[in-house]
Amino acid sequence: MAVASVSSAAIVTLLAEWLLGAKAVEATLSVETVGELLLEDKKATLGIKAALLCSGILDGTIGPNGADEITELLTLAKVAVSKTALSGTALLCSGQEGCNTGTENDEVWAVNLPWKTTLELVEETGFTGFADLINPNTAGGTVGWYVQCATALGTADDECLAKQGAAESSNGTGGVLGSFKEAFTLLVEDINAKCSASSEAESGNVESVTAGETKVVGSTEVLSVSSTG
Repeated sequence: MAVASVSSAAIVTLLAEWLLGAKAVEATLSVETVGELLLEDKKATLGIKAALLCSGILDGTIGPNGADEITELLTLAKVAVSKTALSGTALLCSGQEGCNTGTENDEVWAVNLPWKTTLELVEETGFTGFADLINPNTAGGTVGWYVQCATALGTADDECLAKQGAAESSNGTGGVLGSFKEAFTLLVEDINAKCSASSEAESGNVESVTAGETKVVGSTEVLSVSSTG
């Protein structure tokens, strides 16, 4: 029987598991997730919203008991993005608001990789579904992103950090679909990220433009998620 890992008056989370070809995953497997995200600082410098559209690949592993780890960010051409902000290869993104629009010369890095994640079943009033809860690898650390964007006034830097993140997970025809949504983040009692260019708390948000699809590298079997109970 599944055991509740978090419980409050409004929300309960239960352990979930990865399935490959309808069988529980019992060993560590390499996976990749391809998707498109909108990275937002809703109250950047001078209160102006900044938003970037980014497409990329998250590399990592999955394992028994809903274990998951994100180890690396890649470009769509599968070039590894540097794990150190402002150094080496960056993920090139397109400015949507605040940053110069229509160009892919804004740079993004993932912060504090690797990220440990856990797959869980969420039961909330009016909602039952799966979540991949992202936590930093080290105690007291943070997850997030670093942006260097071109504006009409010059280059602007912004680092957005959170204690954890939450992606809604569901089963698709080709693999597991993961979506970041502000409404879902708040549903699982998480908060938005704190951004260095904003004077307001929790102004950083991630929204999925297209759901990220996670597949097991080198396998033709379909990856899915399931409750353990």
